[in-house]
Amino acid sequence: MATPPQTLLNWQPQALAPRAPLPPAYTAAIPLSAVFQAKSTHKPAATQYKEQGNTLFKANRLVEAAQFYLQAILADPTYTDAYFNLGKTHLLLNDYAGGAQCFQRLLALDPSDHEARVYLAKSWEWLGQAWPALIEYRAVLKDQPNYDPAYRRVQLLQARLGSPQDHGRRIQDVAGHGNLIQAKALLTQYLDTAQDPSLTPEHRKKLKTLMDTVPIFFDTTQTLGGSTNMGEYIHLGEGMRSIRLKSELAFAHPSVVGAYLMHELIHSNDNDPISSVREEQDCYLASTRFWQQTRGDLIEPNLDLALNLLEQSPQALSNRVAELYLSRNKAMPMVSPGHGANAGGFEMGFNGFNADAEIRAIRFGHGSTPVLG
Repeated sequence: MATPPQTLLNWQPQALAPRAPLPPAYTAAIPLSAVFQAKSTHKPAATQYKEQGNTLFKANRLVEAAQFYLQAILADPTYTDAYFNLGKTHLLLNDYAGGAQCFQRLLALDPSDHEARVYLAKSWEWLGQAWPALIEYRAVLKDQPNYDPAYRRVQLLQARLGSPQDHGRRIQDVAGHGNLIQAKALLTQYLDTAQDPSLTPEHRKKLKTLMDTVPIFFDTTQTLGGSTNMGEYIHLGEGMRSIRLKSELAFAHPSVVGAYLMHELIHSNDNDPISSVREEQDCYLASTRFWQQTRGDLIEPNLDLALNLLEQSPQALSNRVAELYLSRNKAMPMVSPGHGANAGGFEMGFNGFNADAEIRAIRFGHGSTPVLG
């Protein structure tokens, strides 16, 4: 990815809105004030508390998970992974101020944690504080110019803040049009040359045809599990279908756009509203293999998480996808037409790649090794 222009790195807001006082954090058994004043004495206990919190988080028992993350921080106030997971839990509970507090405390301990800084910026956005969000995103870019989530959020916010609403949308449309052309070119090259045994010649031809025939656009996507879908395949019936990508991806690197687009193309290829565990596994494998070949020195944590598992083994990624989807919907079938068997499947109006709800960056080790969890 090309380094963002120097004018972006030097950009300053015309008027910085003061940060609004943070309201009290989400009420829990242990107040945050006590957590942040605690002494670090029980590191093994802290690890155990965090792991219990992770188990509850994976079961979507977020309020209970928060209690254990708080206990972990009480045992070790320097435990950055516990702050990170507690912050994400606050965000999923729609407590953006509480999330911001956690990420601020984490960054006081480790200013180089760019993923935490991006989540802090997102917290400011959700609190209606666009200028502080821009400052945090720019801080990430100053150190990591190829950190795609920060770059595209800066571009999107500047387009919206610096222009009337209709003009900001035109900037997005122009950027999206150019990036989509480049993403399609990368996908075409990949489909022509990739050594991927799961993609038959017929399948490759169909995917290239879909890129030229299915409407693809950038817009607001649906929210699931507290997070917004990165992409959605929309089945309208009678052969009508479209793909919607999240607005900020209009400003993403074409390799990032291509990875999320590949995921939705696999869904679109079936031309039905049916999905299954096997179908989601196929989508993740295809999109992650494309990302593996085209990412270069780009940083995109959500895609990198999937790549981390793929490089362990394709089965490791597939197993995690199955675990995650079945934890969200135990009735989801294992197979569907075109993916494992010609059998009936779970009826869905759309299939969305939801980076934070479907694949969550939970830090299981104190060294903050990200996994799908």
